[in-house]
Amino acid sequence: AKVAPAYHAPVVASPAYHAPVVKVAAPAYHAPVVKVAAPAYHAPAPAYKPAPYVEEKGAPEPYTYEYAVADDYSKAAFNAGETSDANGVVSGSYSVALPDGRTQNVKYTADHYNGYVADVTYEGVPVYPEAKAYAQHQGLCPSPCLSCLRDKAMTIYLLCF
Repeated sequence: AKVAPAYHAPVVASPAYHAPVVKVAAPAYHAPVVKVAAPAYHAPAPAYKPAPYVEEKGAPEPYTYEYAVADDYSKAAFNAGETSDANGVVSGSYSVALPDGRTQNVKYTADHYNGYVADVTYEGVPVYPEAKAYAQHQGLCPSPCLSCLRDKAMTIYLLCF
């Protein structure tokens, strides 16, 4: 029997590479140097106050005014008038058309002894619009509402079973 020749892979020496050794010193951290100046004290600002405002009480000056508004478009209707005498007594009146169709009339006086005293009266009978009955939703709205969606879901549910 013949012996087959033996082949061996050649031994190749490869160079060895090593990382260079670098010695690095640890970083040195120092606290920052903060220089604090001594507090500076200044003389306070001069404390002065302006003289208080005192309104001089003069004698009451009589006056009178009146105005009225009547707008057919908005149905706004109101008026007012007031007078004052030389003793400071004020008297006046005003009236306002209320939304319920009535008119509120107020006559008043005001002075330094009694304060504001008003007499309020009403003219007319209140009229309120008739309340519309609740209409059940018919599912005809352009964008689905909860009622439409609920009705549609119930219909689909019933058709599936």
